[in-house]
Amino acid sequence: MMALIKKYYLPAALFILTIAVSSVFSMLGVDPHHHGIMFKPALDVAHGQMLFRDTFTQYGALTTLLQAWALQIFGDYLVVIQIETAFFYALISLCLYYLWLNILPKWLTVVSVLIWLLLAPYYYSAIIFQPWSSVPALFFQLFSLILVLRALAGQNRIMLVLAGSVAVLTFWCRQPVGVFHCASILLFLATTPLFNGQPWKSAMTDCAFFFSGIVAASVPFFIWLGLNDAFHDMFIQSIKAALFIGTTTYQSSSHTLFINLLMALAAYQASISHFAALWFLFPFVCLCLLVIGSVMRRYDRDSVKRYLRLYGLLLISLASWMQYYPVPCLRHLYWAATPMIGIFSYCVWQLSKFCIAEKKGLQILMVCLILILVFKNEIINHIYNGSVKISIFKTKIEEPQVLRGMYTTPAWAKKYKTISGSLQNNLAKNPKAYLVNMTPDALYLTFIGPQKNFHPLYITWESHNNFIYPDYLKRRDEFINKTRPLLLSYEGRDIPGWSCIDVFDIIDEQERSHIHGRKLALYQFTGRK
Repeated sequence: MMALIKKYYLPAALFILTIAVSSVFSMLGVDPHHHGIMFKPALDVAHGQMLFRDTFTQYGALTTLLQAWALQIFGDYLVVIQIETAFFYALISLCLYYLWLNILPKWLTVVSVLIWLLLAPYYYSAIIFQPWSSVPALFFQLFSLILVLRALAGQNRIMLVLAGSVAVLTFWCRQPVGVFHCASILLFLATTPLFNGQPWKSAMTDCAFFFSGIVAASVPFFIWLGLNDAFHDMFIQSIKAALFIGTTTYQSSSHTLFINLLMALAAYQASISHFAALWFLFPFVCLCLLVIGSVMRRYDRDSVKRYLRLYGLLLISLASWMQYYPVPCLRHLYWAATPMIGIFSYCVWQLSKFCIAEKKGLQILMVCLILILVFKNEIINHIYNGSVKISIFKTKIEEPQVLRGMYTTPAWAKKYKTISGSLQNNLAKNPKAYLVNMTPDALYLTFIGPQKNFHPLYITWESHNNFIYPDYLKRRDEFINKTRPLLLSYEGRDIPGWSCIDVFDIIDEQERSHIHGRKLALYQFTGRK
């Protein structure tokens, strides 16, 4: 028993610390747009609607399915998928520990995981914790690499099949990352003979086993989508829409990794330029190590044999770089750079060994000083901002029911209660009433509970609507004219036949609004023009 405790107490402590910290911040603040775009489809699927065919998601199916299953078990609350995401962060901390332990001493592995935890962007008041698909995708990325490394160490090709099955789940959470991740592992397996002298034929066989796992895990998804007549909608929403959003949001038509890197460098440059520079530094270090490894192999082939695990970590880190796409915001930068943080620590450790040979105490001191110099300001800022955020978002939301368990400012708690009460009261006056959302914020639709969608799309997303579903606006207007539902839109909107019956001021100094300063309004059909 003592041996087990000694073996696992460090990863267990990191797991508990990560889930505790991330769970606390997962409950602070509500974002009507981003929370809505994740919570709405999960709620629909939890109540029997078919993903893609009946309800929209711009990401892979697996994230929504995992969140829907959690809602079915624990209830229809936003906090459920928030805590589920915190659980995935905790799993990521375990994966990072075991991956980085391959290239770092145990003490520096623990320090690196703690740095990763403290660099999370959700400590800032303006950056709300999101149940985003990138988080489970990151877990499947890291876990699949662990399985690949174990399979190679034990020459276990059945485990390679399992690794392929796990790796492709990255795609079913977050499409662009999944494609590059699976390709990076296939490249890793195909090029292992450069490091371990394995026969090339054997390496190709390893690739075949890994690829068979990709196919085996994907076939059930395709069968499920095909049997439920949802494959075409999946392509429109998860492939076509994702490409459109990526090429029209921040990055124009430039998709290359180097353009993404430059965008990352420019991200938030005015306010947190040092922080932005960190996200430039991490992939730059990975690229440099890859080049150094190539040069070393050419001149000293025997010395590179021990770097096989580092090589695998470098390749999946560079594939993870695609998390910067399509929006180089702090969240995406953090998710993308996660596996690179340990690689940066590895560079510092190797530098200390080169500068101070055979003096381990001085090496440790040098590493600590460099890490403090690089990360001190950001970690201090995050701890400070985290304490401020906890003090700001301290009012527990009681209404609507789906937001119970979440905390926000007193002003927002009152506003959500007002909006929920108005929607519920006006819908109760007519049992057949229906609420149509004419804003980009889907969260308000969840205030009334599950509602059968008249169209997979449930938000008005301006030019995005016409590209994703060219028929959406026409079908929406036909539905409105036929059923005369309640309309959730903006104050001052001229809708012939409908009158404004309630107005909600949802602008708040502490949170960003996605309605560009306009007040939310509820409209009812009166026949008056």
